Amino acid sequence: MYYHMKINKKVFLLGIFMAALLGFFHPNHSFAVPGLTVDTDDMVEVEIDASVMEVNTIKSYMIIAEKRFDITEFKMEGKTYKTSLLDKEGNAVQLKTFKKGERVLARGFELPGGVTVAEAIQKVSGSKKGKNK
Repeated sequence: MYYHMKINKKVFLLGIFMAALLGFFHPNHSFAVPGLTVDTDDMVEVEIDASVMEVNTIKSYMIIAEKRFDITEFKMEGKTYKTSLLDKEGNAVQLKTFKKGERVLARGFELPGGVTVAEAIQKVSGSKKGKNK
């Protein structure tokens, strides 16, 4: 019985060692740009000041004035950019802080395939209509 416990322990430790070794030599793709490259000749600049219709934190996009804005990293003219998400003061915030109905200013690029990539989305002061003072 004691002999089997020693063998099981050695096999378990060997398995852990192999998993760590394989994980160490496996390439890390988290530093890679997703592959979206923006060609400045084919893009159309978009700027919308409207309310958020939907926020999808899982697929990382927002629908603003019936237009989907993808929040992602992209390459343009050899440089890597990432969508800036900003509060009213211009400080960086997370996507989950945006809510449906909130007024935002969205800037981005519409690509030939119908995809719109957000360059920056910033919260703006909403109207005071309907609020009690």
